[in-house]
Amino acid sequence: MRKAIFVAVLCLSASAALTAQLQPLNVKTGLWQVTEVSTVTAAIPPELQARLSQLPPATRAQLQSRFEGTPHTTTYNTCVTPADLAKLPFQGPNEKCNWTTLTSTGSDMEVHGTACQAAGNNDGTRAEADVRIHVISSENATGSVQITVTGNQTMNSSATFTGTWRGATCTGTN
Repeated sequence: MRKAIFVAVLCLSASAALTAQLQPLNVKTGLWQVTEVSTVTAAIPPELQARLSQLPPATRAQLQSRFEGTPHTTTYNTCVTPADLAKLPFQGPNEKCNWTTLTSTGSDMEVHGTACQAAGNNDGTRAEADVRIHVISSENATGSVQITVTGNQTMNSSATFTGTWRGATCTGTN
């Protein structure tokens, strides 16, 4: 019994020490513009393949390219608060996950997301995400995102992004 208590206390102490070492990112708060270039790869199920063949050629080509690794660029504005600097700044408007900060210094952060769900999607599809952020300066940052989606089918997505501080006031966020 003493051994179990000792191990539990040791684990709690290590966890507290790790949490104490996390530092918020050294970037300005306020309005940030983020440009993300992402690719998605997914096997299209046979029942969807049949539906795709019924679409006009241009629409079919656009949908197929979206799931066959063709890069897609998205730009959005986001409001970064002081609390975000310790968890996940630069979050996209449709990203809903339970985030855990794994490491964080003033210049680098690694975050893991679980139970991720796309906005408006209640079909049981879930995802896990890994995000890495690197601060270039207090007004510029870069990063990468890896996402694995499971549910009706498996999809993988990877993205790189750049973030640029636009001002102290959060107007114009998506």
